[in-house]
Amino acid sequence: MEALFELFAPLIGYWRVMIPTLAALLVAMILVIFFDAFTGGYGIGLVLLGLGGGMLWELSAGQSKPSQP
Repeated sequence: MEALFELFAPLIGYWRVMIPTLAALLVAMILVIFFDAFTGGYGIGLVLLGLGGGMLWELSAGQSKPSQP
């Protein structure tokens, strides 16, 4: 259970991670409901892809900030 909390810990403080992950979760749920060929495994993969995309977005936003002297 702790591993699950650690996996979703970035969602709490970083909105750039939360938005793509929740969007991917919503899309995955819709696809699982309406298409029989889209299984739960594909849904999990899609959510992880959204999580990775959000992490990349957060990383690029953090690197583009000007440095303080």
